[in-house]
Amino acid sequence: MVVFVEQLSLTGTEPEFRRIHQRIAEFMADRPGFVRWLLVRSTKDPGVFFNIAEWDAEESFRAAVAEPEFMVRLRPLFAVVAQDHSHMNDVVFSGFPAPEGTVPAAPGGAR
Repeated sequence: MVVFVEQLSLTGTEPEFRRIHQRIAEFMADRPGFVRWLLVRSTKDPGVFFNIAEWDAEESFRAAVAEPEFMVRLRPLFAVVAQDHSHMNDVVFSGFPAPEGTVPAAPGGAR
């Protein structure tokens, strides 16, 4: 699994940004290898958002962004945000709350 993280700074209106982002997200959700996405807002700077998307492999992500329809949906985003940074990332650790009454596993599986 890989995780794409993109920092976006709002330059237009938030309603327009959300509308455009939703159209992109709907397209990506139907692509092979897509797992899930989150759009989160900075609590430090409310004009900064992070688009976070999980994919089964980087190749799946690259195939999705290479589709012509992706660019059709992406192009309007450039009018409402500045892309500050984007990175494709490998998952190092992933965790969930341990069931009540158990001890969470340490990285590597040790307890």
